[in-house]
Amino acid sequence: MRVKAAIAFVLLTLAAAAQLTGSKWNKASFVTLEPSPEVTLTRGKPAKAAVRFRIQAGYHVNSNQPHSDLLIPTELKLDANPAVSVGKIEYPKGEDFSLSFSKEKLNVYQGDVTIQVPLSAAKGAKPGAYVLKGTLRYQACNDNACFPPKDAPLEITVRVR
Repeated sequence: MRVKAAIAFVLLTLAAAAQLTGSKWNKASFVTLEPSPEVTLTRGKPAKAAVRFRIQAGYHVNSNQPHSDLLIPTELKLDANPAVSVGKIEYPKGEDFSLSFSKEKLNVYQGDVTIQVPLSAAKGAKPGAYVLKGTLRYQACNDNACFPPKDAPLEITVRVR
């Protein structure tokens, strides 16, 4: 039964995506990324950067660990930088959510979400400012459909002392 519900959800999502491609919904942003505050690193002392985003009311995104492999997880990716090491990204726990047409629960984020990024200066890092570039990948959904996945670009400025 779980597989049938997941397949039905994926088919509904694909149908909605096909209908919405090229429409105003394809350009809509249901998630707003806040600018990340600058992080100061002292060599030998780790710190954390906070990546914050807000999901528009009435919408949700799958958590980083959705209950089905068929669902697109929210994922933060940062490009490599030789001066700054990125630790294991810490995603918040999602909340279980039921859609009106299914008994299966999804694990989602709603409202304000913060992802923690452990950082440390590389041994040879020279003092100065470095920019970590990356993307937040997510798929926004409402009670009736899911929209095409999006990659939101982001930057985290890290100052090494």
